Amino acid sequence: MSPGKRTTNVAAAMAALFLAILWLSALPAIANGKKLQVIQDKAAVRLDAWEGSPVVETLGRGAVLTLGSDIKTKVNWYYVYFTSLQSGNTRSGYIHDSCVRALFPALKVILITSGDEILNPTEIDLDTPFQPNLKWGSTRADIIRSEGRPQSEDVSKGRQILSYRREIMKKKCDVEYRLEANRLVGARCHLLENYADKNRYIEDYNRIREFLTAKVGSPRADRALWQDHSYENKTDCWGIALSQGHVEFSSEWVFRDTEVRLTLAGANNHVVFGAELSDVKTKKPASF
Repeated sequence: MSPGKRTTNVAAAMAALFLAILWLSALPAIANGKKLQVIQDKAAVRLDAWEGSPVVETLGRGAVLTLGSDIKTKVNWYYVYFTSLQSGNTRSGYIHDSCVRALFPALKVILITSGDEILNPTEIDLDTPFQPNLKWGSTRADIIRSEGRPQSEDVSKGRQILSYRREIMKKKCDVEYRLEANRLVGARCHLLENYADKNRYIEDYNRIREFLTAKVGSPRADRALWQDHSYENKTDCWGIALSQGHVEFSSEWVFRDTEVRLTLAGANNHVVFGAELSDVKTKKPASF
């Protein structure tokens, strides 16, 4: 099959990438720049997710914020970033969902509770590949024929997300396929495990990042964004910094017709460890 044809098999195109990527997300992936808008005359962005927490800044009606994570903390609080009117710098905090509206369709919010923490998580098994027999542009029927009936399915305005629960590389996972106009354009996987040692997430992120770099080359983007520098020079405390939203890591690759994005972030003692795959021909990220 010639490289110019648009029937590239997802598993073949990803080759080495699927060995590592489709098990990755520990809790939902970061929200990829989704925007919220303040709908009240005055809305407080708070340091923590409760009404008595100190106010980081008060924003007026119409102010636009960036959603930091699809995690909805304590049922009705969003973790957000915004440009401070006072200093001009980027700041972060929590805002109540009654104060904002989404500026994008079909917000999918996943509610997270503490859950049982795993003291000694199983090592990643990179020798157990996960390669669905699917290609970009596959239909819902194609996915069901390959993967079986989904555990759940969300449909909204031409967008479909099919979810499957399975064990991949010795990790309990939720696998999601995203379709637009009944064509597969993205894939993502959620790891259903909560590590007690948050440094372990950083170790796994670095391991996957190094694995992908060795297989397909240096990432086209590789970032570490510190919101709070308190622990920046204390590497043994980076897990704490990560879980409190002080630092975020992200890396991106493009391999043939597939864009790969890894993200590692956190808030309120929860870690967001994400991998998303997108069909580059769609010209848009496979955000869920």
